[in-house]
Amino acid sequence: MKVKLNFLNSLSDLAKKFRFASDTLDKIDSLIDDGKNILGEQDKRIIYDNLVNTENPHKHLRKTIDIDYEIYGITRALLQEFVRHPIGNAFVVTSTRYSLHRIAKDERIDIKYFRAGCDYEDLSYLQKIRIIKDYYYVPINDFIDFKTEAKNIYVSSEYECWINSRYYELQCIKYYKLKCNMKNDQLKKYINEYMLCNVTGKMSGECLWNLLKQRLDSVAWYQFQELAKEIYIQIPEEWKPLFKVYKYKKVLVDDFIKKYLNREIEIHAHEMSRFEELIKKLISKDLVEKEYLI
Repeated sequence: MKVKLNFLNSLSDLAKKFRFASDTLDKIDSLIDDGKNILGEQDKRIIYDNLVNTENPHKHLRKTIDIDYEIYGITRALLQEFVRHPIGNAFVVTSTRYSLHRIAKDERIDIKYFRAGCDYEDLSYLQKIRIIKDYYYVPINDFIDFKTEAKNIYVSSEYECWINSRYYELQCIKYYKLKCNMKNDQLKKYINEYMLCNVTGKMSGECLWNLLKQRLDSVAWYQFQELAKEIYIQIPEEWKPLFKVYKYKKVLVDDFIKKYLNREIEIHAHEMSRFEELIKKLISKDLVEKEYLI
């Protein structure tokens, strides 16, 4: 996957909103030099004090950060998970008909002897992989045999079956579109959830924070973890501290915790709302450590 981010605000704009909320606009020390916004030290401190160095960040002000995003090579399965986040409704997805048209024009996909239901081998296994990688996310992680001690051993028969199935789908799309003039809406039944597409749109800083907080966690689906890591990498360096997410390490159980939970607990970032009050009390007792996810 490839990700592009464009922050439409500057840190100076964000500092101004903090100043407005605290009625201290007269203390702004950011300035504009040669068309560039330069963040003042006092303004930087007010941002960090309210969003970074605090257990109770001003989330409503993080919502004022506007971010344009472009994601290339996202699977349709991951896209469904991605749009479940409150990213707003201002997003555009690559039209399916363009993907179908591209497949139909691909000369590498051989339909010379193709007949529905026929099983034949015109291309080698590696040739098929090279072709389908242009259209599908090849899910290597899904085919790891975790029953063996060697975690990098693949279930070869199942993996090969998956590759052959995806190549057969490409053949169906090309054959029925070119030879049978099948309509695009009818061809969609051959599209697998791991077919790649592109999406672009806009989200707020709070939406981005929540996405990273939940999807960088080790319990998240590995495809979403990959996307979240790539998104974080693309955040400009001056903005990164505002989006440094963490989970809570296991806490040392004392009589106070035993009274309520009677067991050792591990609190993940996405469970923050449920344990917010408890976490505050644990922090005050120095029983909790932050473990940054990235």
